[in-house]
Amino acid sequence: MLQNPENIFEILSKMKIKEKIIANYLINILDEAGYLTENDEIICTKLGIDAEVYEKILISLQNFEPTGVFARTLSECIYLQLREKNLINEELSELLANIELIADDNYKELTSRLNICKEDLFKLINVIRKCNPKPGLNYSRDTLEIIAPDIIIEKNSSGVYAIRLIQNYFSNITVDQTYSDIILESKKKKDEFITNHYRDAKMLISSIAQRQRTLLKIAYEVMLQQRGFLENGINHMRPLNLDKISKMTNLHISTVSRSIQNKFIETPRGTFEMKYFFDKGTYGEEQDMQISSKTIENRIKELIKNETPSNILSDDKIVNLLKKYDINIARRTVAKYRTKLNILPSSKRKNRYL
Repeated sequence: MLQNPENIFEILSKMKIKEKIIANYLINILDEAGYLTENDEIICTKLGIDAEVYEKILISLQNFEPTGVFARTLSECIYLQLREKNLINEELSELLANIELIADDNYKELTSRLNICKEDLFKLINVIRKCNPKPGLNYSRDTLEIIAPDIIIEKNSSGVYAIRLIQNYFSNITVDQTYSDIILESKKKKDEFITNHYRDAKMLISSIAQRQRTLLKIAYEVMLQQRGFLENGINHMRPLNLDKISKMTNLHISTVSRSIQNKFIETPRGTFEMKYFFDKGTYGEEQDMQISSKTIENRIKELIKNETPSNILSDDKIVNLLKKYDINIARRTVAKYRTKLNILPSSKRKNRYL
């Protein structure tokens, strides 16, 4: 989904008609990672514009969020993100100009070109590695749409959460009064067709209303269970399964499963698919786990993200560090989560700094 659709609408609204046409073309040729891979000259020729006009529009588009989309190269993508954070300096600019050497682990050549020591080089590389090399993965043409939530949860000034349904196009369905009058005024056989369809329509309206009540009931219980997430983020998410919500709402588990399919909920922390809040616990089949798998994954990711070249964290070290957060898991479990996150083992991460 779009990270910030208002940002896009604001930028496009300031463009002239011709500029909007050009912008729309560029949006539609982005690759899945958010890059413009087509040659600049070819684009200008296709659109019949000069390089100056093209560059002006491109600069505007590069203000879209997530930052880094509409870049033409990896170095430009990283540059845009560092510039937004006011981190760009001469050394980082030079490093970005030689970014292919980072991929080749050619640190000796980099220290020579930048005229800095290896320790300072690693500090610069860590700054770059905290950027997103593929900012458009959630911004591809297949998902270039604004997800409309079905439910909104808001926190008022008193700190109380309120949950409500979004009124969609099903909410105001009614039966034309004309047909109701015909049925009331006539008992003739020839009106059986209208009578049957009138009954079906009333049943449909009733079913839709019941479905909405069911969804609201489920959403209320889900958010009640995940209040920690609402207040403090992913590290406070609780394990939750369909069976628990089924028992809390007195609904069949299949009804719960069916009701949350393709349903989205807008929270103060963003818009999420409802199934996002259903998460396994840390151990086996126990039902009262206090730590969810999403929380564990995030803790591991945070620990590794903040490691230093002189202190690369092994899986055993991560096991011990997790205990500070009351997370007691085995080394092999850490390895399983790390692999799921596509994070290399410590030995291979260490090789990057040699």
